[in-house]
Amino acid sequence: MESQRRVHEYRDLAHQFIYWCREKTAYLQERSIPPTVIEIKRLLNDLHCFRNEEVLARKNEKQKLIQIF
Repeated sequence: MESQRRVHEYRDLAHQFIYWCREKTAYLQERSIPPTVIEIKRLLNDLHCFRNEEVLARKNEKQKLIQIF
């Protein structure tokens, strides 16, 4: 029973992680370089937030997946 619960938990987390990876990869591939300096600075700020907040949270999820596996 416990092993089935862990497998189910692993699958759910893995599906969420893979979905996020695909979503963000598609989003980042669609971006283009903006024509103005202000827009470039905004884009750079978004990138810093992405790296410092979203990626760190997903690294924790990845570690949890590794532990469950």
